[in-house]
Amino acid sequence: MVVLAYDTGFVAADAELDFRRMRRQGRWARFAARLRLICGERTRLSSFADVIAGLGATARHDLGLQAVELDTIVGSVGRVHEFDRGFRPGRTIDPRRWMAIDRALRNGEPLPPVMLYRVAGRHFVQDGHHRVSASRAVGRQSVNAYVTEVLAA
Repeated sequence: MVVLAYDTGFVAADAELDFRRMRRQGRWARFAARLRLICGERTRLSSFADVIAGLGATARHDLGLQAVELDTIVGSVGRVHEFDRGFRPGRTIDPRRWMAIDRALRNGEPLPPVMLYRVAGRHFVQDGHHRVSASRAVGRQSVNAYVTEVLAA
């Protein structure tokens, strides 16, 4: 699903609207999952540690800087409770930090690439959760990332 960013022309106001919209969507997603009562339906990010343990990873290979499609980022290294599967910020996320990143994206300011692990074509955020979340909020399709591929046994 492509989410179009708000664009009032006031960057600070747009960033706040993005944050509030993402939080609201996260609450609705959690509520809808509870209503469906479908076993196994997940709104939480996938855990990198759980995936690696299940695969029996044997090696890591640095792939360098790449543009990565946001839709392929499905999990996290250690922060699975702070963002949901759509990278919407949870209650523990500092709104000021998140909105500062959103404003920087809207102003075209350069941000450091995120750091990702790739496992079987899917990506897990090691560093840059807020940047991934805000990039989704403003309607970006991809993010620059340093990628390390994890090879399974």
